[in-house]
Amino acid sequence: MSSRLRTGPGGDAPTTATSYLGDDAVTGTTLKSAYLDLWHDFWSRAGTMKITSADGTGRYIENLRTVYLYQEAASNRGTLPGTQAGVADLFAFSRDQHDWSPESYWWWNSRLQAAANLGSGVSELNMPFYSFYTSNLANLEAWTKDRMPGHTGACVPETMRFNGTGYFDGDVTDARASRA
Repeated sequence: MSSRLRTGPGGDAPTTATSYLGDDAVTGTTLKSAYLDLWHDFWSRAGTMKITSADGTGRYIENLRTVYLYQEAASNRGTLPGTQAGVADLFAFSRDQHDWSPESYWWWNSRLQAAANLGSGVSELNMPFYSFYTSNLANLEAWTKDRMPGHTGACVPETMRFNGTGYFDGDVTDARASRA
């Protein structure tokens, strides 16, 4: 069947594709190679576990950890963390329904993921998390000064929007904070 596609009445498919797409017709191979290299490198470094138990719960926990590592590696490659409380993530249990503020990050939830990444040997996945807070340090200091007169430094709010303000879904009455 593939030979018919290549040399059938429509002509030579690879040649036709290249004439329309130019180098893009062969870019897929390059992209696939880079993609496979990325994942092979990640899994060679990630601290996977083998967990067994008579009742099968060990295998279940092992699978949860593997899924966690996959979603962290797949979603924490950008400037901002790829997750916030499990709701507005690339992989969300509620699909496109967001019950909370998708533009806000929850420090108390995100810090647990950062700790899990450290323990898994893939600390580089925390760079968006740490960069998010350090790049917003001036905003955090201003937020702290405005809401805690007489105090210096930065307070990490329980929830923080992507732009460094400590508001939950735009509501200033819920701008709780925890001293960091």
